[in-house]
Amino acid sequence: MDHWRHNLYLMWISQMLATCAFGAITPFIPIYIQDLGLTDPRAIKLWAGLVGAAPALPMVFMAPIWGALSDRIGRKPMVLRSMFGGAVSMALFALARSVEQLLFFRIIQGMVTGVVAASFTLVATFTPEKRFGFSLGLVLSATYVGGTIGPFLGGFIADLFGFRASFLLAGFFLFSGGTGVLFMVQEDFTPPGPNNPGSSGHFLSGIRIVRSDVILLSAVLMLFFSRFSRAGIIPMAPLFIQYLAPGEQYLSTISGLTFSAFGAASALSSIIMGRLGDRFGHMYILIICLIASSLLHIPQALSSSPWQFIIFHGATGFFMGGIFTNVFSIIGQKTPVEIRGSVYGVSASASAIGRTLGPLLCSRIAVYAGIRNVFFFVASTLAFSGLGLFLFQRKHPSRI
Repeated sequence: MDHWRHNLYLMWISQMLATCAFGAITPFIPIYIQDLGLTDPRAIKLWAGLVGAAPALPMVFMAPIWGALSDRIGRKPMVLRSMFGGAVSMALFALARSVEQLLFFRIIQGMVTGVVAASFTLVATFTPEKRFGFSLGLVLSATYVGGTIGPFLGGFIADLFGFRASFLLAGFFLFSGGTGVLFMVQEDFTPPGPNNPGSSGHFLSGIRIVRSDVILLSAVLMLFFSRFSRAGIIPMAPLFIQYLAPGEQYLSTISGLTFSAFGAASALSSIIMGRLGDRFGHMYILIICLIASSLLHIPQALSSSPWQFIIFHGATGFFMGGIFTNVFSIIGQKTPVEIRGSVYGVSASASAIGRTLGPLLCSRIAVYAGIRNVFFFVASTLAFSGLGLFLFQRKHPSRI
C-alpha cells in the first residue's frame, strides 16, 4: 500500500473517533445546562448560545498560532495536541457543577483543540495534489461518520446513565484516537529553509497568502458563512425538538438521532461531492451545495413534529457536507505545501469566528423573534453566500 494511503486510512479512523467524541456531547449541551440549574426559558436559550459559542472564541486566536507552529515543528504534533487536549477538556466537563463552570471549561476546550484543522493540514501535506478531492472528502466523511455515531450514542448514554457518563465516553474516544496517531501515523517532516515563505512560522504569513489570492479568500469566506450557519443551528435544534414535543421523555436520544441523520447524509455526500468537485470544479459544486442547503432550511422551520424535522435536517446534511469538502479542497489546491499549516490555521480561525457569532446571534433571534425564525435566518445567510459566490465565479472563472 502506498505510504500516503496508509496514513490516510489511519487518519480516517482517528478523525472518526474524535468527531464521535464531540458528537456524543453536542446534542444535549442545551439540555445539560438545564440539569445544572437553569429553568427560565429565555435564560436557557441565551446560555445555550453562549456555551455553544464558547469554544470557538479562543480558537479564533489560537488556530492561526497552532497552524503556524505546525509549519515549524510538524503537523502530527498538532494533531496529538488537539486530541489529547480534547480528552482532558471532556473530563473537565464531567466535573462542572454550574453553567458558569461549564462555560469556563468550554473556553479551555477551544484553546487546546482544533482537531479538524490539524488533521486536514496533515492529510493535505502527504496527499498527491490530484487526489485532494478524494482524500479530503474521505477524511471529512470520517467527521460525519463520527457525527452519525456520536450523537445517537451520546444521547442514549445520557438518557440511561446521565450526562457525565457521555462526557467520559467522549474523552475515551479522543484519547484512543490520539494514541493511534501517536504510534501508527508516520510524518516525513522537513523544517522549512530560511528562504522559504513558511520558515518564519508566523501566523501572519497565512493571512498574507489568503489576502493575496481572491479564490482562496472567497473559499475562506464561504467557510465562515457555512460554519456560522451550522453553528447557529446546533444549539437551537435540541430546543426546537423540545418545543415541538414538550415533555418528551427521551429528548436526548431524539436530539442525538437528529444529529446522526445529519452526519450520515454528510458522510455520504463528502465523498460524492469531493469526486464531483475533482471532475467538474469545486467552485461549481460548492455553489450548488450552498443554494440547496439554503432551500432545505425552510421546511425545517415549518416542521410540526420531531420526525419531520429529522428528515429535513438529514437532507440538509447531504449538501452541507458537500460545502465543507469542496471548500477544503479549494484551500488545499491553492496553498503551497510548505505553508499549508498557516493557511489552514487562518481558515480554522475564520471557521471559529463563524462558530462564535452563529450561536450568539441565533440564540437572540430565538428569544426575541421565535425559534422558527432561526431557520429562516440561516436559509437567507446561505442563499446570500451562494449568490455571492455565483457572481464571483462569473467575474473570476476558475476550474478549481
